[in-house]
Amino acid sequence: MPRGAALKLASGSDTILDEAASWLALAQQRSLDDREAAELEAWRRHSEAHEKAWQAALELQRMFDGVPAEIGAEVLGRHRRDRRAVLKSLAVLAFAAPAGYAAWLHAPRLTADYRTATGERHDVTLPDGSRLALNTASAVRLEFSAGERRLVLVEGEIMVSTNPDGARDERAFIVQTRHGTVRALGTRFTVRDLDDGRTRVAVFEHAVAVRPLGAAQAHRLDAGGTLVFDAQQVFPSRGHDETGPAWSRGQLVSRNQRLEDFLAELSRYRPGLLRCDPAVAELRLSGVFQLDDTDRVLELLGETLPVRIERRTPFWVTVAAR
Repeated sequence: MPRGAALKLASGSDTILDEAASWLALAQQRSLDDREAAELEAWRRHSEAHEKAWQAALELQRMFDGVPAEIGAEVLGRHRRDRRAVLKSLAVLAFAAPAGYAAWLHAPRLTADYRTATGERHDVTLPDGSRLALNTASAVRLEFSAGERRLVLVEGEIMVSTNPDGARDERAFIVQTRHGTVRALGTRFTVRDLDDGRTRVAVFEHAVAVRPLGAAQAHRLDAGGTLVFDAQQVFPSRGHDETGPAWSRGQLVSRNQRLEDFLAELSRYRPGLLRCDPAVAELRLSGVFQLDDTDRVLELLGETLPVRIERRTPFWVTVAAR
């Protein structure tokens, strides 16, 4: 709620949506202070409906402005949007059908055959013997048929290792994203749905053929190569760890990386908001960090860099200047 306003905990969906819009509008205007952050946390915990309304608000703003969902309200503050417009959009979602906004928010993941929550990773053996690894907050739909083996990346990031003993399987192995397709040519590779509206592909063994939706021809990418693509074209990208993605080993590797960029990547593996104070954004760090304990990673930052870790709530953390 705006500063000084009483915190209302109503049960009606229209009132809950109004409250969610108020919180979102306030977060757009400025950073919440400690008291306001605690009040927002209490409001979200009041009921499942409150939390769903808040998540729907963040997802709606992410859809409009391309803001990563993990960054949440703090980044939303950089994108000014009128509360009335937010409330109107939320209302449409709420009243289009019973629990309409919640269904809209979660429907894509509900169609997935394999999924992971924030901070989880999961390995799967596919029906043809190929291996699939899902990174944090990822979802995949399996569409194997007599004519092809297709994985639909609903969200997140995956690593595919095609079955080396399945050479006699002549069906094409394809990963489909919202921007196009990645066809395996006997290989090990990763595919990530980026927050900037593109897909990134990295190849570790053999090659793949990448074809954007609007492209007439596919682009071959060999082992050691990385590229990003949208629905129209491919763009070159920097190289990668030839031994495989660090996340598949439970690690986050940093090489002379800006602190702000490091925290943005770390935030993918923990729930809530992880904010970097602009005063320390340009600090550099290198190291190998264990993803299974992100709180310990933050402690290490405080021990090795001139920063302090501010915890307003368990889900609202800021890395600031010491």
